[in-house]
Amino acid sequence: MPVLAQAEKLNPLANETVIDMSVEGAGRSETFNLQPRVPIDLPGDWRLVSRSNVPITWVRGGESASGFGDIDVSAFVTRTTTSPWTWGAGPMVQTPTATGGIESTGKWSAGPTGALVFVNNGWINGVVISHLWSVAGASARDPVSLTQIELTISYSFSNKWYFNANPTVSRDWKLPADAGWTVPVGVDVGRSFELGPHELSVQADLYRNVRRTADDPAWTFGVEVAWTR
Repeated sequence: MPVLAQAEKLNPLANETVIDMSVEGAGRSETFNLQPRVPIDLPGDWRLVSRSNVPITWVRGGESASGFGDIDVSAFVTRTTTSPWTWGAGPMVQTPTATGGIESTGKWSAGPTGALVFVNNGWINGVVISHLWSVAGASARDPVSLTQIELTISYSFSNKWYFNANPTVSRDWKLPADAGWTVPVGVDVGRSFELGPHELSVQADLYRNVRRTADDPAWTFGVEVAWTR
C-alpha cells in the first residue's frame, strides 16, 4: 500500500523522496517554492535526510522584479525506527543566491537545526527549529541572526482529505523585541490521490500574520502540490 503523501510531505524525517511545489501570494508578490527532500541510507539504522528550499519570486508594481531568492539547505541525521516518535538534527546553510532585484540577505549563513515528529493514526504533529548566523558575505549588509520554529498539527481522514496548521514562527534578533517577531495563524485544507505506486497531495492555505515585521505582509495565501516517490 502506498504511503500517505500528506504524512510524507509534512514529515521532514520521512524515508521517502518528496518533491514539494507551492505558489504563495503575499502583498505585491508571488513566490514559487521548490522543496525537494531526499533521504540517504547510512550504515546501521541511520539515515541522512536533506531538505532544500529554492524560492522564485515575482514582485508587482512600480519596482517589478523576478528571480531566485536565497536558497537554504538542511541536513538531518536521524535513525530508522518504527516508533511513532522520530527525531533528527544537523546543520542548515543559506546562500545569497538572489537574482533579478529580489531581496537578499547578501550573506552566507549557517547554524543548527533539529526536528521532533509524531506520526500515528492519521495525526502528524511536529516541530522543526533552526537558527542562522551570518558567517560571510558583503560587509555592508546587516548581519543575520534568525530563529525559525516550524510547527505542524495535521490530521488525515480515511477518505484522504486532510487539514493542518503548518505556520513558521520567526524571530529576527537584529530587530527590537517588539518588531522582530513573525507569528502566522491559519489553516491548510487538501486531499491526497494515488497515482499508481506514487501519491500526490494538493492543498490550499490561508494565513494571517498576527505579529509581523515591517517587511511582512498581513496575509498570505497559497496552493501546494507534493509528489511522493
